[in-house]
Amino acid sequence: MMKANDLYRGKKESVLEKDAKKFMKSRGWTVHKMKFLDINGAPDDFCVRTGKVILAEFKRADDKACPTVEQQIVHAELRLAGVQVEVISSIERAYEVFY
Repeated sequence: MMKANDLYRGKKESVLEKDAKKFMKSRGWTVHKMKFLDINGAPDDFCVRTGKVILAEFKRADDKACPTVEQQIVHAELRLAGVQVEVISSIERAYEVFY
């Protein structure tokens, strides 16, 4: 049986991101692209619903895709400050986090 994420193997990160955002918005999330002006490594999107904030980083749906070292450092700093940062590399993960 094919998993939903198998549909994204070998595809661009933007395909997963587009479908995940469509799902997120259908669940009431407001989603905005984000970028830090002073450093590289910011998560891709600022997501909020009824006061809950999640920063989302989208990565290709394959075994080699992972955040860059810069991104890992920024994500760790944000998590230490109490911010929820999620790396989304499958549609199933998007369903889990943003349901």
